[in-house]
Amino acid sequence: MDREQEIRLNFLAEAQSHLDAIESNLIGLADAPLEAEKVDLMLRAAHSVKGGAGMMNFKILSRSAHRLEDFFKILRVRRTGDLIETEVEILLLRSLDILREISSENSQGIALNETWYCDRAKPIFLQLKEHLGDLQQQDEDALLSQDEGVNPALILFEEGVEAILDRFEAQLAQLTLAELGQELASTATELIAFGNMVSIKPFINLCESICQTAQSLSPKEIQGLANQALKIWRRSHALVLRGKSNKIPSSLSQANFGRDTSFDIVREEIPEFNDEETDFALAS
Repeated sequence: MDREQEIRLNFLAEAQSHLDAIESNLIGLADAPLEAEKVDLMLRAAHSVKGGAGMMNFKILSRSAHRLEDFFKILRVRRTGDLIETEVEILLLRSLDILREISSENSQGIALNETWYCDRAKPIFLQLKEHLGDLQQQDEDALLSQDEGVNPALILFEEGVEAILDRFEAQLAQLTLAELGQELASTATELIAFGNMVSIKPFINLCESICQTAQSLSPKEIQGLANQALKIWRRSHALVLRGKSNKIPSSLSQANFGRDTSFDIVREEIPEFNDEETDFALAS
């Protein structure tokens, strides 16, 4: 087993403890009025799985944990103190089973795709949406008001950077090489603005380094840089999400994509994934 695979498997093993924590709080949820403390624990656990899966490039696991986290946010804001329908408890447990299934597949080296997500996970989330609705901005604002220690700029950073990276990833296969070079520079510039918003110097320097490198490459070399930049940007975003921005490489030379040391950046963090380190109100 190579080092990269070992680190990814270590994360998946640690993620199981978060899923176990969610399950222990979900079982019997409909039997008594909803307690804020229980929802907070589930929020933090789902947020940890989302952030770690994003860092390890388990896209479907991160996406599914994100959806589950959103429903926990809705419960926290709108339903605390209420009796929850048994159907909602069942659907949340089914969602958790989906996360366990994804984690199991990933641990066997199976990368799930959009078709799998639409066939297996999305129908359950749509049923939950029928019961709980969609997460709204006022829900996020309400969560923020309940925790005065949260920096609002960090919330904007997380949401804004995630949207930019999703857009950039969607365009990778659609643009010509010339267009891709322009989009890479434009994306880096946008990300620098978000980095300045929260004063994360390593992230800013990394984006500037990517810009400078893009200017020195031929069009044929841009595709490789774009793929590499997306990977380190996503991992850097996940590190900020976990309050570990000091682990972000300040340049491409530090990231050293040829050896993929972005795994080295987070290796020592994986055993420490825990609820206390993660502030659920920072999640989107």
